[in-house]
Amino acid sequence: MSEDKSATGGVPVPHEGQKKLLSLPGRYRVAVCGRRFGKTIAAAIAAVQRCSEKEKQRVWWISPVQEQSDRVEREVAAWVLFKPVEDANGTRLQHGGTESTEATERRRGKGKAEQGVRDGRATDEPLVWKHLKSEHALICSNESRIEFKSAHLPDNLRGAGLDLLVVDEAADVSDYTWKMVLKPMLLDSRGEAFILGTPRGTRNWLHRVYVLGQEPDGASGYASLQLATNANPAIRTEDVEEFRREMSEDEFRQEFEAQFIDGVNAAFTRIDEAIDGERLFRGVPGFPYITGIDLGQRLNFSVLCSLNCRTKRVEGFGRFNKMEWDEQRDRIAAHLEAFPGPCVIDETGIGGPVVEMIEKIPRVKVERFLFTPSSRREIITGLSCAFSHREIKLTKIPELINELKAFALNETRDALGTVHYNYAAPEGVHDDCVMALAMAWWGFKARGLWSVTTGNPLRDGMF
Repeated sequence: MSEDKSATGGVPVPHEGQKKLLSLPGRYRVAVCGRRFGKTIAAAIAAVQRCSEKEKQRVWWISPVQEQSDRVEREVAAWVLFKPVEDANGTRLQHGGTESTEATERRRGKGKAEQGVRDGRATDEPLVWKHLKSEHALICSNESRIEFKSAHLPDNLRGAGLDLLVVDEAADVSDYTWKMVLKPMLLDSRGEAFILGTPRGTRNWLHRVYVLGQEPDGASGYASLQLATNANPAIRTEDVEEFRREMSEDEFRQEFEAQFIDGVNAAFTRIDEAIDGERLFRGVPGFPYITGIDLGQRLNFSVLCSLNCRTKRVEGFGRFNKMEWDEQRDRIAAHLEAFPGPCVIDETGIGGPVVEMIEKIPRVKVERFLFTPSSRREIITGLSCAFSHREIKLTKIPELINELKAFALNETRDALGTVHYNYAAPEGVHDDCVMALAMAWWGFKARGLWSVTTGNPLRDGMF
């Protein structure tokens, strides 16, 4: 964003993209923006201006968690509190004021007839702000105030009447919080709102209110617009393009072009494009394989996914449950004989003793894998990139394909009400096939287990 702080005290001068956001006509202004566009700064400018221009205004700033609101609070406090600032001409600006001393003197020189009154206060009276840290509030001398809060316990916010509300990172705030808690606070004062965020698919309330804001007659009270990252003149095009090279197409369009991508919450994309041929029941002779093994016994399944190291295609598959461990060992041994090569096996929980049994199978290289939140995230991310960049192929294995398509970004809320996001199967849907495939791909890409297969991988054309 532009750091030009001329003529308005310590408040930044908005760039052209931010001016479009600030000039939205609706009562509920929805801005869907790319990363680092400057939406938060724009709304903070609007909040300060609202309090500077009108008396006794109550403005709330809502972020998903308090830490996010605190960052905005500190920045806005630096704009308006005891911070000497010089404008573009080198004129020293008032501490805590909204205009320069020179500008104030010019108005005073015009005489009382031209001074005017703003909400009962002479316009030449300088504004003074104070910061109540314990209340997370900035108080203006005209009795207006900005309060910075979080949405992690929405029902604790009930009861206030507001003149202006800012909901930042709205995609991470629940629909319940907006409809049942925040929006009713604007009723008696006919208050207004800024709703800001980066898209997160089409299955949340940010998308819904954005669509309402696109209606031409404005009857809904909403007005909306999309602003990509490159609408911020301070962002270099080459820096944005660097992210394009590192992200999937859908991720880039969502994060930097502010587009709502249907199904973007899915962990894996282009699954149908990856399907190539029929499942094999025995590996191609002379071709090396890596097998991912996710273990289960009663409720969950044990799943084996075998990846052809040369074609990068999942060709072998096994899935079974309700078997004793000795019987499972025999099934796994038979599968690894049909698809020879190393395996990556889940040793979490009950897996440890079973892995020892698998390690005793002759001529089998075993790589143990321990599931933790970080290791799970690592292998899922790696597999997601493989699909988005068309690196991996599948044969027609319905159980695997269905699980891949169901795996998505889920929202959970802890005891404190904080929202957390993680990739997982929907409630009641198994993820054993996904985990087996993710371990196989991890073994191939991250661990380089193809090096223990027969022959020289470069000579044999594996890459």
